[in-house]
Amino acid sequence: MTPADWRQVITDAAALGIPRVQLIGGEPTVHPQWRDFTEHALGLGLGVQVYSNLFHVAWSWWDTFERDRVTLATSYYSDDEA
Repeated sequence: MTPADWRQVITDAAALGIPRVQLIGGEPTVHPQWRDFTEHALGLGLGVQVYSNLFHVAWSWWDTFERDRVTLATSYYSDDEA
């Protein structure tokens, strides 16, 4: 999908009354426009959850992660069930 397609999906979600979108992937932060999509959603009044593996987090991204209505989620796995 093009960036315009993603923005339209976010716009459509807002129009349908969806309260929050989740950016997930692979790894959503490798998409060069993930912050633009986040800003677009916030501008439409949506919440945004960025679901990241947190392998690499640039310092400059924290301004986005700390915005109102933005949450950061991750999961971790282990071969030790305890």
